[in-house]
Amino acid sequence: MCKIIVAAGMIAIVSAVTPARAQGATDLSARLEATLEVVQGRYGFLGATVAIVLPDGTVATAATGLADVENLRAMTPETLMLAASIGKTFVAATVLALESEGLLSCADLLADHLGNRPWFGDLPNAHP
Repeated sequence: MCKIIVAAGMIAIVSAVTPARAQGATDLSARLEATLEVVQGRYGFLGATVAIVLPDGTVATAATGLADVENLRAMTPETLMLAASIGKTFVAATVLALESEGLLSCADLLADHLGNRPWFGDLPNAHP
């Protein structure tokens, strides 16, 4: 059920903002927030944030609902939330896609591809 809600929400959000590429980020964020509020009203989740980046670099953010139900604190685009393990799914899918294109191997060290980044050395056990 949760997957259906997320999918429906994402379809509604993307369809609402796609024609708006030429509009400013402020107007786009307002439209995105209005769409997010409709999806929240339909499915009754407590709160959510969303951000999109268009091909031209335009960034739009929106939030709806509550970040803290007990204290009635509103959700904002800046509200920090736990991402759980969803990032691992995207990374794994990307790595497998790149491997199928011959651009890397699952046996490669991360340092082989990201070792030249200024932040990489700050990671624990970065090079091994």
